[in-house]
Amino acid sequence: MSPNRLNLSLPLLDSTSPNQLSPSPSGRGVTSPGPRDRRAKGQAPSFNKPPPKWMDPANKVTQSMQDLKDSWRNAEQDSVRDLAKEIKRESMDSAGEGGADTAKQAKILKRLQREQRNAAINPITQKTQAQIDRAVSQRRSAYLTIPVYSVAFLLLFGLCIGGILYPARWSTSIINLAPMIRQADQRNYLVKCCIFLARELALGDGLSRMTRNELASALRDHIDDLVNADRAIRLGGGLRIDTGADISNLDHNVVMYEKGCPWRDDVNDCMVAYRPGLERQGLFVILLDFIETCENVLSRYRPQDYVYTNSYLRNSDPVRMYNFQTINFNLTKYDQLLLDTDVAFLVSQFDGDLSAGLLLLQDIFLEQKESIMMRLHSDNRVLFALYMSMVIIVFYLILFRATISVAEDQAKRVRKFVDMMPVHVLAKEEVAELVNFFKHDGDDGNLSAKTKSQDGNPEDNMGAEEANEASWKRVSTDETPDGSPVPPKRSPGSPLVNPMTILLRGKGASPLSSMKRKKV
Repeated sequence: MSPNRLNLSLPLLDSTSPNQLSPSPSGRGVTSPGPRDRRAKGQAPSFNKPPPKWMDPANKVTQSMQDLKDSWRNAEQDSVRDLAKEIKRESMDSAGEGGADTAKQAKILKRLQREQRNAAINPITQKTQAQIDRAVSQRRSAYLTIPVYSVAFLLLFGLCIGGILYPARWSTSIINLAPMIRQADQRNYLVKCCIFLARELALGDGLSRMTRNELASALRDHIDDLVNADRAIRLGGGLRIDTGADISNLDHNVVMYEKGCPWRDDVNDCMVAYRPGLERQGLFVILLDFIETCENVLSRYRPQDYVYTNSYLRNSDPVRMYNFQTINFNLTKYDQLLLDTDVAFLVSQFDGDLSAGLLLLQDIFLEQKESIMMRLHSDNRVLFALYMSMVIIVFYLILFRATISVAEDQAKRVRKFVDMMPVHVLAKEEVAELVNFFKHDGDDGNLSAKTKSQDGNPEDNMGAEEANEASWKRVSTDETPDGSPVPPKRSPGSPLVNPMTILLRGKGASPLSSMKRKKV
């Protein structure tokens, strides 16, 4: 509710007029003519009376009061003109919808009268309103201002965005590491496949149920796949790996390129079977020698009429696969095969240095993945803790609780202000405006709360409103011929009953004295 909606036209006491407060005829108190009485007599309010010359020698106060009267008169005319335009626009809108009903027109007319009366009694100019707003802003606490809340919201919003973007810096590493782990496992598998195919090609005993041409073709494909997988793992740029392990993983480089054999239990013993020159040269040298050896075995043992075929990729014919009666082992041929150092080297690497080194690289990649995930979760926990601290400390403990404390203090001040209001000197319309200001407060003193029947449904409170109107009639219609209110009749010793007390009793409130008598 804006300040110009509350009609509190209280008379101001003039220090130069000692007879302004005079004893009442009944001797029960003092009477002071209200603004309604002065309007009825055509007199100006007491605060428009100029002070004596001995209080204002330079006539400054008189001139200031005259300026205030002129500004109020102009504000009254502007307010009435604007209200008339607004009511006319609302009436035209209602007529455009097919004609307003009588109740709505009466409501609009009543509103126009109330606003005109309010503008005439308590006008506030735009300049005065701006001064009030500026004074309120200057006296407002820092934590209640819009910039403070804006900065706090921006910090909270920044933490929300940071909680998403900062851990997301690991997304590229996670995306790149997933195919790298898969290709590292695939590389170890291809090494074992090359060993098996090279041995079966060299033996040529048909135990693998594949022809020599199929064995040579399969060995050719697996060698190429092994080279591609190793190049993608180390250098990147293929098989969905963007960044190779040579750039992103230092532990991989230690195992792959530095001298030594960290995959062995005894790092001092790095001798490689059938390759005396490969000790302590790193895993990469052993892998290159392995691939070159596979090429030599393929060129040495493939058939003379070799033609590449992919028939080995199809399922084998059951008739051909199981067309045998007995299986005889020729160990002498296998012993003769081991005399070939290339084949013997390949067979020894099935569970030798190459296999152990590739398994170590797989473990390194898995540890890198675990490390990234741990950092990711750690960042999320830290940012979430900062976010919750921001919400609890800044918003709740500092801003929210302080704001609620200020609101409670203002509510106490408003209650104290209302308790100090001399409602017995106000007109009926002015008290009604005061009551309407607190009509939807929602606390224990809510004057518009509806009663409820026993079944829980809200009942119409028209009876209470009629009793309220009757109480106003009983109070405000007793006037003297000159328009001044007559004090209500009461028995000696009883408290003075004002319209606000009657209104509260009409709403069901009980005096404190009656509550004490009930307890006794």
